[in-house]
Amino acid sequence: MTMREPGDQEVYHHGQGVSPGVAYGPAYVIVPDALRAPRREIAPSDIDGELERFESALAATRADILRVKAVLEHADKSDEAEIFDSHLLILEDESLLESVRTTIRNDRVNAEHAFSTRVLDAVDRIENSQSSYLRERVRDIRDVEHRVVRVLLGQREPAVGDLLQNAILVAHDLSATLTAELDRDRILGFATELGAATSHTAILARALEIPAVVDLGPIIHRLSHGESVVLDGREGLLIQNPAPDTLAEYERIKAKIERKRAEWVSLAGVPGRTLDGEPLTLLANIEFNREVDAALAFGCDGIGLYRTEYLFLQSGGDVPEPVQLEVYRGIVRRMDGRPVTVRTLDLGGDKLLAGMEGEENPFLGWRAVRYCLDRPEVFLGQLRAILRAGAEGPVAIMIPMITTMEEVDAVLDLVGSARESLRSEGLAHAESCPVGVLVETPAAALMAERLAQRFDFLSLGTNDLVQYTLAVDRGNRRIAHLYQPFHPAVLRLIREVVDAAEAAGKPVNVCGEMGSNARAAALLLGMGVRSFSMVPARIPRIKQILGRVTVEEAAEVAREALEQRDSDSVKAIVDRHFGERFHHAATR
Repeated sequence: MTMREPGDQEVYHHGQGVSPGVAYGPAYVIVPDALRAPRREIAPSDIDGELERFESALAATRADILRVKAVLEHADKSDEAEIFDSHLLILEDESLLESVRTTIRNDRVNAEHAFSTRVLDAVDRIENSQSSYLRERVRDIRDVEHRVVRVLLGQREPAVGDLLQNAILVAHDLSATLTAELDRDRILGFATELGAATSHTAILARALEIPAVVDLGPIIHRLSHGESVVLDGREGLLIQNPAPDTLAEYERIKAKIERKRAEWVSLAGVPGRTLDGEPLTLLANIEFNREVDAALAFGCDGIGLYRTEYLFLQSGGDVPEPVQLEVYRGIVRRMDGRPVTVRTLDLGGDKLLAGMEGEENPFLGWRAVRYCLDRPEVFLGQLRAILRAGAEGPVAIMIPMITTMEEVDAVLDLVGSARESLRSEGLAHAESCPVGVLVETPAAALMAERLAQRFDFLSLGTNDLVQYTLAVDRGNRRIAHLYQPFHPAVLRLIREVVDAAEAAGKPVNVCGEMGSNARAAALLLGMGVRSFSMVPARIPRIKQILGRVTVEEAAEVAREALEQRDSDSVKAIVDRHFGERFHHAATR
C-alpha cells in the first residue's frame, strides 16, 4: 500500500452506494484500455475465412460466458447466473449477426470491425430510447462486444488474478461478467466512475456481499495504483488518502457493524413484541430468491412483499408460467410454512421491458395493474403460477396500483378465472389463497373502506403513497427535499386506511420504507399497525425499537402528530417522546 506522505490531503469522492458495508485498503486501479477494432479490407477470396473466424469467435465467447455461469451455479448462485442469459441472447440475435455477416461480405472488411460497427449502431438506437431499463442493458451489449472483439484480436481480458491481496478495485466501469468472476477473498470492495443501483453489476455486488460505490464520476486519473482508500458502501463514499483519524474511525465503524450484525442475528428467534407485550409481525421485502437466506437469518415472520417484476426484467421479456412456478415454489418451500405475499407485476414507470415504449409521465402511465389488465394472458399466467405455488405453503396475492373499482372487478374476475382453469385441468393449487391490495395512491387510500370489503387484506405502499400524495418525484434532486413521509397529509391518509381495515376486520400491513424507519414505525404502531415488512437487515432493528414502546404511548404520540402542520413538527414530537430510546437506531 502506498504510504501517506506528510502533507497529503484526504479527499472525499461522493457517489451512490449500491452494496452496503465498509472497507479500506490499497486501490487496484483499472485504467480503461483503448480497445479498437481497426478497419481492414479483405480480398474476395478471404471472405469465407473471415466469416469462419467470426463464427469461431462467437463460439469461444459463448463458451467463456457459459463457464462463468457454471461457476456461479456451482456456488449456489443461480439467480446471478441467470443474468448472463441476456449475454447469451445477444450472441444468438440473428438480426444482429446476419447484419455483421452481410457487412463482411458486401464491404469486404474484417470481422472485428464489422461486428463492432453493427453493435455500435444498435447501441446508438437503444441509448436514444426513453426506456431506462433498455439503456441499462447497453452495458450487457458492450460487454459482449468487448469479449468478441478481444477474441478476434487475440487479446485477453485484463487480468484480475494478480490483484493486490485485500484490494479495493477502482474502475471506469465493471461488466457483469468481470464482477461475477471477482474473488471475494481478495477483493474488499469496488468503486466505479459509472453505474447505477439497478445495473447487473450492482445486483451481483449485493449478491456477493461486496461493498460497492458507483457513479463517482471521473476519479481514476486522480488515484494511484496501491494508494490507500476507504470505501463506504452505506454512504456512497470513496475516501482517497484517508487520515489516521479517519482510518481509526472506520475501524470502529467496521467493528460496530460486525457486532451489530451478530446481535441482530441472535435476535432471529425472539418474537416481536411491544414493551407491553402486544405481538408484532415482522416480514421481509425481497426482489430475488437469494434474499430468502438473509430474511431467515434476520428472523422474518414471512415475506410481506415479493417484487416479481425483476424476474421479468432479468429475462428481458415474458416469463412462461412453468418458469415462474419453479421460482415461486422454491421461495415458498424455503420459507418452510411462513407466509409469502407475492406482488403481481409492477412493470412500467422506470421498469420497462424490451418493447415497452417510454412515456412522457411514466409514473402516471401504463404501469402495474393497468399493464396487467391490458395483457390478460401475461396476468393469468402469473396468477396461475402463484396459485400453484400455494399448494406448497401459505401464499397471498397482492395487486399494485389499484385506483378504480372497475379495476377491482376485473382483477378479481381474472383471479377467479385462474382458479377455475386450474381446477378444470386438475392441477394442485391454493383454493383459499388470500388476495390483497397495495394501497399506494390517494385514490386507493380514500376508497379504503370499499377496498376492504372486496379484498382479504390491505397493504400500505408508503413509497409511492408519499410521492403521489405530495406530487414529488423523489428521484428529482431539485425537489427531493419535498419528499416528506411525515407530512400530516400522508399520515392522515394512512390513518384512514388502517381504520377502514380495522372496521372491516381485515389485516393491514406496511411494506414501504416507512415501516423500517424508527420514527415512522412508532407512529404507525400508534395508528394501529401491527404488521411491518421491510428489507431483511432492518427487521432486528425495528424489533428492538418497537420493543421499547408501549401501544398506549405510541397511540398518544400518533394522536398528537396527526394534529401538526408540518413534517418537522411531527418528527419533533416523536423525538421528544422516544428520542432517548431510539438514539442508537437509524431514523433516515
